Amino acid sequence: MSSFDEREKACETKFAHDEELDFKVHARTASGAALWAAEKLGKSYADAQEYADAFIEQRLGADISALCDKITADLAAANIDVSRNEVMQEITLLETAASAHFFGDKK
Repeated sequence: MSSFDEREKACETKFAHDEELDFKVHARTASGAALWAAEKLGKSYADAQEYADAFIEQRLGADISALCDKITADLAAANIDVSRNEVMQEITLLETAASAHFFGDKK
């Protein structure tokens, strides 16, 4: 195997690894945001877990804006006074923590 082939393989491996970590960051962010919202909604532990699982299945964590919109709408539907800004701040904190957990200082 040539040096070029080895570098290409290493780049492909790193890319795949980073993509997997990105997915984990998004899943943890979505799950954390959903659990935060579930607490505000007064859901039981089991219902909160189900609510969070739905966010991961829908891959809402990959689109922060869609995640924020869904949570904001769910809270508004339950007459819970939480602004979109508050929801976005919580999501941003969760995403930062998840990214630090999976990537450390690499990202």
